[in-house]
Amino acid sequence: MVIPSDPLPLPAIGGPNFSEGQIVRVRAGRILVPVEVRGTTDYFPTLNAADRPFLIISLEPYKRYARTSALERVGDPEEFWASLQDNADREQAMASLQEAVGGFVIIRDRDRVVDTAQRNPLAGGGWNGLTILSMTAITVAVLLTMVIHSLVSIHTGRMDLAVARTLGFSRLQLLLSMALERGLTAIIGLVVGSVVGIWLSRWVLGFLDIDPRGRPVIPPMVLEVQEWLVAGVLGGLVIASLLGLAVAMVFIKRLKVPDVLRAGE
Repeated sequence: MVIPSDPLPLPAIGGPNFSEGQIVRVRAGRILVPVEVRGTTDYFPTLNAADRPFLIISLEPYKRYARTSALERVGDPEEFWASLQDNADREQAMASLQEAVGGFVIIRDRDRVVDTAQRNPLAGGGWNGLTILSMTAITVAVLLTMVIHSLVSIHTGRMDLAVARTLGFSRLQLLLSMALERGLTAIIGLVVGSVVGIWLSRWVLGFLDIDPRGRPVIPPMVLEVQEWLVAGVLGGLVIASLLGLAVAMVFIKRLKVPDVLRAGE
């Protein structure tokens, strides 16, 4: 028996089921190949550690050991990854591969899958357009709400404002008190709404982290917060709050104290 010159045990990268430094013997036909786990990883493309453990081993040393130890024939690979040069014609390359391997082999183009996901939000992760549209609609709705709320609240409390003016409060003092009230409401609302909204969105989107069969997606979905989009939404809400405050200030300046007091009597 001729032992190959490759290091033994064969170095390998193991899944989350293994630990670094662990010695594993992998069955290759009628022999056991000694393997040492040099490192671990949680995920590897097309493999699911929840279904069965996996080991990543260099193919050539593995084949040499199996063949020289017991003249054992190693099974043919079931999957290949191919990379192309930047100036290569992807369509022509895929057509050539399909012609070479036959019609019973499935060829998946990674760039095509990514492009579909970006253009069609229902097929992947291209939600930016819908998110921007929804945030714009929410900002406009908040703007209208703030303006209407300012008008209604001032109209309801116009008697209190008129009494305050009669007691000696200047218009500037009334404007500052109104600005303080609206400012505190806007700041507390933005902070609480942002924190609760991010937490709620992460909780709800977590239920989408499954495949069509209801199993967890491997690798799991990674939720990201785009700072520029959040900053734009918060900026729009701040502008809406300022416009609502401006409308309230204009209404206070036009408040006629004698008419309000006579109407109150």
